[in-house]
Amino acid sequence: VRGDFEAAESAYREASRHGREPQPGLALLRLAQGKTDAAEAAIRRVLDETTAAGSRASVLPAYVQIMLAAGDPEAAGDACRELEGIAGSQDVPAIGAMAAEARGRVALAGENHRGALASLRRAAQAWQELDAPYEAARVRSLVALACRELGDEDTATLELEGARAVLEELEAGPDLARIDELAL
Repeated sequence: VRGDFEAAESAYREASRHGREPQPGLALLRLAQGKTDAAEAAIRRVLDETTAAGSRASVLPAYVQIMLAAGDPEAAGDACRELEGIAGSQDVPAIGAMAAEARGRVALAGENHRGALASLRRAAQAWQELDAPYEAARVRSLVALACRELGDEDTATLELEGARAVLEELEAGPDLARIDELAL
């Protein structure tokens, strides 16, 4: 969150030394570092090894994000549908939020901006209800992208400003840098 990649990597190594699976966090760290190939290899491996629905639900959102970054929207879409299926079979609000966010990401990547906006609005609301400000702020930045693509620059600006306020409070450096890029 704060952009201290060295500390994050150290924490993942420590978790691994204690027998804990550092994924999907380590794969997302690799993605943030621009090491998309490493992120893709790791997330594919961990998803292949993960069989329980609840455990897969914790890996699939990262899988969607990494597959989109790696240029594999088909794999991202398949993972999104699986996550939506899990969300539909379990009454767990966080899984529903993850599924709505994943659907929004896939729709946004496929240039279905109206569809993306509907899913992302659901995800942002769910994250707010779950008192997950970081996740809600990240989704709001995606809402801004969808609004911008639909020609609604005013709402895009408002969404970015709202996301920025939360991310500043959380000292989320990499996400703030992304907001700065989007605000241009």
